[in-house]
Amino acid sequence: MPFKGWLVHDIQKIRWGTDPDPKAPELMGTETLRRSCPAELLPQSFSLIYAYRTVDFTAQDIEQAHWIVDGLQARYGYPRHATALERHAAAMPKHLE
Repeated sequence: MPFKGWLVHDIQKIRWGTDPDPKAPELMGTETLRRSCPAELLPQSFSLIYAYRTVDFTAQDIEQAHWIVDGLQARYGYPRHATALERHAAAMPKHLE
C-alpha cells in the first residue's frame, strides 16, 4: 500500500522537545528527536506521537512552535503537556516569583 502520510486524527499525543522522555526521564524529547536536533533547538521542537512512530518538527522559533502545538491541541483536543518553562515556574517557591 502506498504511503499516504500521517493523519492528524491518529496522533496519540504531542510531546515538546524539552519534555522528559518517559523511557529515559533524565533525557529530553524522543530518541529520534535527540539524534537529529541540536540541544539549543529543543525548546522550539516537538514530536507528534503515533502508535508506531514519531514525527518530529523544529519550528522557526518558540512562538511558532507554540502556535502550531496550541492549534493542534485546541482543534483536536490532544492532552496538553506542561512545557519545561511551566514546570519550572510551578516548582519555583512563590516568594521567588
